[in-house]
Amino acid sequence: PANIHLRPSEIIINRENWNINDDARLRVSKGKIYIENLLVSHDRQKIRFDGILSNDDDRLQVKFNDFSLASLGGVTRPLGIDLQGDMNGELNITSVFRKPLASANIHTSPILYNDIPVGKLDLRADFEPVAGSVLIDLQLLDEQRRGILVNGNYNLYDENEPLNLKG
Repeated sequence: PANIHLRPSEIIINRENWNINDDARLRVSKGKIYIENLLVSHDRQKIRFDGILSNDDDRLQVKFNDFSLASLGGVTRPLGIDLQGDMNGELNITSVFRKPLASANIHTSPILYNDIPVGKLDLRADFEPVAGSVLIDLQLLDEQRRGILVNGNYNLYDENEPLNLKG
């Protein structure tokens, strides 16, 4: 196995300096990358990585704390999308190198989409590997609780009608 030790570092993402902690533990062994307490931060924003990257059914957990949606501007602005708001929650990715599958529990502050208020997002998506489906519960609601409510599932094995959503 190879153990990787980080020194306090900065990387630039979308013209912002992000810090990488020096107490993270990274190890590479038998085709797997083990990550423990890897924290990437900018001002109050934090993204933490814990888990295993592999071809197997190992899981990587990504936790967001006060993540500014504006930080996605490098990806969204070329598409004509300007986002504002903060995101908290977690994303779990399984089998990262083979056939990645994700589950999420994400919450935002009120979002501005191209300066238009669209509401707060609450998203819960859970992968059910035996059934091959992703259970989805999504709410995008403004302060008067108006907006979009969607729940249902996405079946990975159904080629004809994979989506079964109600809203």
